[in-house]
Amino acid sequence: MRKILILLIVWLAATAEATVRCPATSFQSIDVGSGQSFTLPVAPVPGVLDYEIARSVDWTINPSETWSLGGSVATSRVRATTGAPVIQERLYNTAPDFPYSAYYVVTAINSFDNTFQPCAQDFLVNVNPDSVLSRDAVRAVIPAVGSLRGANNSTYRTRLTLENPWSEAISGRVVFHPSGQAGSASDPVLAYSINSKAVMSWDDVVAAMSATGLGSLDIVPDRSLFGFYPMPKVRAQVVSLSSGGGSFGTDVPAIEMDSPQYGAVWTDSSPPSVVIDDQNGAKRLAIGIRTLADSVDFTLQVTAPDGTIRTTVTRSYPADYHEQRPVSGWFDVSVQQSDRVTFFATRHSAPGVVGGVIVYLSETDNVTNDVSAVIPEQNDNALRQPIVQCSFGCRLLR
Repeated sequence: MRKILILLIVWLAATAEATVRCPATSFQSIDVGSGQSFTLPVAPVPGVLDYEIARSVDWTINPSETWSLGGSVATSRVRATTGAPVIQERLYNTAPDFPYSAYYVVTAINSFDNTFQPCAQDFLVNVNPDSVLSRDAVRAVIPAVGSLRGANNSTYRTRLTLENPWSEAISGRVVFHPSGQAGSASDPVLAYSINSKAVMSWDDVVAAMSATGLGSLDIVPDRSLFGFYPMPKVRAQVVSLSSGGGSFGTDVPAIEMDSPQYGAVWTDSSPPSVVIDDQNGAKRLAIGIRTLADSVDFTLQVTAPDGTIRTTVTRSYPADYHEQRPVSGWFDVSVQQSDRVTFFATRHSAPGVVGGVIVYLSETDNVTNDVSAVIPEQNDNALRQPIVQCSFGCRLLR
């Protein structure tokens, strides 16, 4: 059972030493909303220089009033020489079905006084589900699909294969969001139902929905009897058909919340970017985006090879929106060979949370109409999603 705690403060891996409860304090339970800033109601302890805060997802409330936290524990330290420390936190719960809790033990210490007896206070913070973020937790997004005729007598379609790796039958929906409009309940849908170890496929999944044009797909599994959302294995290919009957195909990943391509707001200082490479004009280049469950402000910045910022463009987009334009259609300057396009996004409902927009660069050969898609990825070591609870509604236990 995988559980991930995301805290918007400094992380340090540690284990709290066993200690006793502070005088005149008792265990407290607190209810908060997902993304809501809250302050732990820590009582001041006379003679204290520092308070160490330990937070555990794999928590157990210890009735003996001594603690030795293990498992998934993060610690930090604050100084409050007078009065109570101010410990502010912000937690997110992407589980769609029920609240989740994080357990805190705050230990009062004084390293400069050998006679001081450390003591602890504990708190259970119940985080209600996030109605926006939980939508991304129970689906996979294929950011670019289509069934259409393009430039230079090109024809494109999207092959989709779903495989059931589970021991029971699974079901769900494939939803097509047409380009240029926000996702809605009226978007074309295909239902799927797949027996254990079986496969279901469509040679042109968009046409199978009686739809045409560019857009994106959501794979939305139904909730199982065991409480989680069993995702099929997904393979999507955008296929270019040649006039001679042959075809070229490129795989487009099905992106989940913990995929390295999830969103355009990284947690470190390296936002995603792509380099324009088309020295002889042999390609048709386009930049595409797919927003996720939140509306966003989306910024593209063009930087010359010498580091000069040539232009910056910002637009606002609704949730579940797909758009693909030629590179020249995004900017008010001509983008040159070896220019770098860098992407930034800010969620409207949760500005401090990673993710928001999946971005990609589409490259199409002018002669063969062969197409490829470049999707920037996060560093796996820096991947930190806003997930407090993941066991019954996020990673889908693939």
